[in-house]
Amino acid sequence: MKFRIIFVLITFLVASCGIWKESGSNVSVEEDQTAPVRTGPVVYVYTGPEFSRASLLEPLIAEYDPEAAGTLVRPFSSVSGLDEPEHGAIILTIGADANIIRPLTRLAERRRDLRILSLFSLDDPVLLEYFSELVVDSAFGDELLTPESETREIPVPDEELSLLVLSIVRYADERDWNRSRSEQLLGHLDSAFRSAGKNGIPPGWDVLPYTDPESGIRSRNHLTLHLPGRTAQ
Repeated sequence: MKFRIIFVLITFLVASCGIWKESGSNVSVEEDQTAPVRTGPVVYVYTGPEFSRASLLEPLIAEYDPEAAGTLVRPFSSVSGLDEPEHGAIILTIGADANIIRPLTRLAERRRDLRILSLFSLDDPVLLEYFSELVVDSAFGDELLTPESETREIPVPDEELSLLVLSIVRYADERDWNRSRSEQLLGHLDSAFRSAGKNGIPPGWDVLPYTDPESGIRSRNHLTLHLPGRTAQ
C-alpha cells in the first residue's frame, strides 16, 4: 500500500513539472512574437530658409518616429542642430543653402558614418555631390519648397512630395550596393505610392542621373527629378 501511494505521488509530481515547463514555454513563445521596436537610424532633417511645407514630413515621421516624440526624426533649421549627430544617422537637407553646406562639408570629413542626402538645394547642387550619398534636384525645386496653394501651376501636391521625402530616406536606410541609385529610388517611390493607395509612381515622373552640360559626364550620386509638364535644366 505504501509503495502504491509513493508511486502515485511521484507520478503527480512528474506531471506537474511537465505542465509547468509547458506553460513556461508558451510564455517564451509569446515574448518572441512581440513586434520589434524601431531603434534607428536617427533622421535629422534640415529645412532651409525657403521651406514652408511642413506636411512634407508627415509620412516620414509616421514611419520613423510614430510616437512623434522627436527622438528618431529631428527637424532643425540652424547649424547648431548638427552638434554631434548620433552615430550612423541620416541627414536630409531640404532646400540647402550656403549656411548649411559649409558646415556639412566639414562634418562629413570627420564623420564617415553619416549618410547625407540633399533634396532641392537652393545653392548649386553640384556643391553637395562631394559629401552626399544622394543629391536629388529639379528644374523648379525652389518652387516646390513653397506652399502648395502658391504653386498651383505645378502638378505636384503635398502628398506626392511627402512620399518623395520618405522614399529618399528609405533609400539611405536600405541601401543596396548592387543596384544603381536611380533604380533604387524609383523602387522606393513605387512602393511608397502603392502603400498610400496609389497605382504606383504618378505618370510623367522619372528620376535620371544628372549629366554635366559641358563635359557630358553623368554624375554618380546626383539625380534629377523630371515631373509632368516641365523639363529639367
